[in-house]
Amino acid sequence: MMLFQNKKHLQSIDDLKKRIAQLEEELKKVTHNFSAALEQGKAVVYSRNFTSETYDFIGSGIKELTGYSAQEMTPAVFDSISITAEPQGELADIALDQAYLKNRTGAVNQWIADTKIRTKAGDIKYLLDMSTLLRDSSGRTYGTLGILMDITERKNVEQKLKQTTRELKHKNEEMELDLVTAREIQRALLTKYDKTFPANAVSSDPKLRFNDLYIPAKQLSGDFYYILPISEYCVGILIGDVMGHGIRASLITAYVRGLIEEIKPIAMENDRVMQILNNKLYSVLSTARISSFVTAAYMTIDVKNRILRYANAGHPHPIFVNKESGPIITPFALKREAEPACGLMHDYQYTVSSRPLFHNDVIYLYTDGVHDVKNDKEEFFGKERLASHIQEQYADPAETVLDTLLKTIKSFGNNKTEFDDDLCMVTCTCDFGQ
Repeated sequence: MMLFQNKKHLQSIDDLKKRIAQLEEELKKVTHNFSAALEQGKAVVYSRNFTSETYDFIGSGIKELTGYSAQEMTPAVFDSISITAEPQGELADIALDQAYLKNRTGAVNQWIADTKIRTKAGDIKYLLDMSTLLRDSSGRTYGTLGILMDITERKNVEQKLKQTTRELKHKNEEMELDLVTAREIQRALLTKYDKTFPANAVSSDPKLRFNDLYIPAKQLSGDFYYILPISEYCVGILIGDVMGHGIRASLITAYVRGLIEEIKPIAMENDRVMQILNNKLYSVLSTARISSFVTAAYMTIDVKNRILRYANAGHPHPIFVNKESGPIITPFALKREAEPACGLMHDYQYTVSSRPLFHNDVIYLYTDGVHDVKNDKEEFFGKERLASHIQEQYADPAETVLDTLLKTIKSFGNNKTEFDDDLCMVTCTCDFGQ
């Protein structure tokens, strides 16, 4: 009876073994079919046990990927042809050995890596290695089931993109350095002038004192001003604004800077100076087919005779204030209509206005960027606020007025670090004595 029971028990074990063998065969068949389907998309399925020296299963497509047949390929062979591996997903950005450790110990369930290999023929390829951990009934990891896919084309494109990005970054850095250098040169050219005219004037001599506010919207500015000593007692002040800003505008300002040397012999003739600027710019801009123009105002002051002469090419009129009497006036009230900006009309004949100057007169010349600052409500700072600010501080030194004006403008513009347009203002204070 006991022998019968033992035989029956052994038979049921044999049956279980047969059933397990059948299930393993079915699993292998399913895996093979799944692998075949994936290999149509150039992916190869593999299954391995960490304790085994061979793969439990690896698709025949492995030969196309690596040059090694399914029979030749083992985990050791794959490790030997692997050059580098870049873990992806949650294992990215950690050391490779730590990523392997986390995978083997079951700290993560999925392994994803871009693996660089050398094929049997010596070619370099990139494979996407993506697998899921296999666990036994106790939760212990014992193997992995995954796929390998050729991603060489994608990686080559990525590497070319990275190289191009590096080159572009390098070029941008070079350009940025060039722009910074150009900006410093431009600023040096603009702000290189004597703060007092005549430069050798003593305390009792009639003189002019200059101050400026100059903030480019970008690396390079389209606003400019130049102070030109003409003779012992005469000085010229040119202020302008090129349409737009940036490199193109800065090149035009550099061109205007070159024209300054050309007009020095006639610098006291405001109308001719403006006419030459206009004609030269018109010729250059039309020849180069550049749609641009320059608003400009040119002022000459005879300190000895205390006379100011003025021509305007579409530029905002300056503001006058007397530190003793206080009221602000717009000069040349009889000539309020704007004359065309430079570069728009060939051979335009500009007019010249004049007026006497008095002790403690202060002249504020500026570009439209000063009053075109916007706040979050898209409201402009405006000419009225500009005039009110100057009027409220008419008795203060011009330098103080400029400092507080900048703070007021920044506050109005919600303390932006950059402005949409260049800010440029030059002040001229008449110190003629009593």
